[in-house]
Amino acid sequence: MGSIKPKSFATITKQNQDSLSLDNLHIFAAPKSDEDCNIQLPSDEQHVTLAVPLPNKIANKELSEQSNLLLWRQFIGSVMTSAFDKGYTLSGCQDLASIGHHYILIADQKN
Repeated sequence: MGSIKPKSFATITKQNQDSLSLDNLHIFAAPKSDEDCNIQLPSDEQHVTLAVPLPNKIANKELSEQSNLLLWRQFIGSVMTSAFDKGYTLSGCQDLASIGHHYILIADQKN
């Protein structure tokens, strides 16, 4: 019986970048208030890939304030929990041109 060799993160990320289509990508905006943490996942079938923003500079004074760090934690937790509950899987992290790094989540095609 052959063993499965794990792929490196760089390889997985490269594959995801090659196949990422902006036609079926739903990009969430960065949170600005607690209200932004009450996210709604897209309900239409064309959005099968989600892009969840990550803070660009943790050392930035604005992001180093505890309230902003808590806001980001709440936002990412809310999006990830909702997405995982709907069958999305974390595919990787990608730098989207001019808008920064995002987690990429892909919908389960069976749902």
